[in-house]
Amino acid sequence: MKKTFALFGLALAILLTALLFGLRLGPKPIPVEPVEVSQVPVPLPPKMVPLGEWKARIGDRVTLDATLANPKVLAEAPSSVSLLINLTARKNEAGPQPDRAVALVLDRSGSMAGDKIIKARAAAKALVQRLADQDHLTLITYASDYSLDLPLTQVGGNRERIERIIDQVLDGGGTNLSGGLEQGLRALRTRSDLGIKRLILVSDGNANQGITDPATIAEITRAARQEGITVSTLGVGLDFNEDLMTEVAQAGGGGYFYAKDGNSIRVALDQELEGLETLAARAVEVGLELPAGVSIEQVYGYRTEAKNGRIVIPVGDMASGERRQVMVTLRLAGPAVGQAAITNLVLSDASPMGGDVEEFQAALSAAAITDVSEITASEQIEVSAVFEEAKAARAREEAAKSFQNGDRRLAVERLRRQINETRAKNAWLKSNQVEDQVQQMIRISSDLENAAPESDLGKDLIKSEKLKARQVFVY
Repeated sequence: MKKTFALFGLALAILLTALLFGLRLGPKPIPVEPVEVSQVPVPLPPKMVPLGEWKARIGDRVTLDATLANPKVLAEAPSSVSLLINLTARKNEAGPQPDRAVALVLDRSGSMAGDKIIKARAAAKALVQRLADQDHLTLITYASDYSLDLPLTQVGGNRERIERIIDQVLDGGGTNLSGGLEQGLRALRTRSDLGIKRLILVSDGNANQGITDPATIAEITRAARQEGITVSTLGVGLDFNEDLMTEVAQAGGGGYFYAKDGNSIRVALDQELEGLETLAARAVEVGLELPAGVSIEQVYGYRTEAKNGRIVIPVGDMASGERRQVMVTLRLAGPAVGQAAITNLVLSDASPMGGDVEEFQAALSAAAITDVSEITASEQIEVSAVFEEAKAARAREEAAKSFQNGDRRLAVERLRRQINETRAKNAWLKSNQVEDQVQQMIRISSDLENAAPESDLGKDLIKSEKLKARQVFVY
């Protein structure tokens, strides 16, 4: 026992000595040269979306009504849910109107010769007569080259001079669409004090000079939209690129019009100017903030962009009383049983008179359950019918593209398959609108079998079907 105490005392003495004289216990560490470590971004936590109802209404100048196709979703397994967003612009009251600046970018290539260029000049002069005295107009024409025929000029006191300039537009050359577009944007940028800026791009052919890539041209108009310039497009005749003109209009926040012949040019320009005269809201956008486990499966009729941590759907300008719809299918990874956050909705828009963009927000959620029969019983028939129409319209659009690529068999098969699927779904929905889509698909499948893609009938069929699909998606 005494020996044990002696050993313990010796060990304690050694430890105290080491502490007093700064001795290190264990091996001496090996010096290490400092290493520069690159900074790796720390991933943000999953977005948290507050719980809300399965319906929401927000907005002021524009009212947004959102509804899930089902207030109940499948728990603990992947599934999809449809979200219908209806937008309605408030009707304008009589009052002051903002000054407008319009850029008319007119195709004068060789293919515009004859009736088209004559009717285009007449439509342009009719547009001049409809503009108010305080409005401004610039005219840009393009073929292989492009020219600023009329700098941005106040209409009042200059109508006759402007019409003389329009009468001097002659056809001839290729199609430098991008050159004319960029020149039109430059002309609008010369006046920062004008409230509303609208560019109308008219083309009857394919962009074959200058920038020809549709995505690059669309990016030009997307950037212009961020500056407050809206770009609309008008395709004339049967030989223009409708996919390019649609994409450019979507990116620019404007409308897309199809004028089959010269007489339709004025109708399209009248529609565009009518919307401009009764503008209720500018730069309308719908934003989706998605929680972890929710992703976008499909958006009908609109492009999507990432901005401020949101998925943004640019709707563009809206006229007084105008209605639009946004249709989104969301994919759920498999929420836990209970109340599941679906998305946080953000509506943003600006006044035609200027000022800051306003935002309104609302959260949507659904009950996540495991009883499939209860989910089926909770389906909102009116909302599901709208999405069934969109599926049929999408089939028509895809059939038109297959037909355009020379695959008539694939186009007809796609339509017939969708006819059967839509009929089966509508046996339960019992929607007149869905049945109308069935009848249209039957008619189109017959037309495709009796037309050649390169014929005038075939070309008109392709362009008309793509436009009709867009109208189902958006309006």
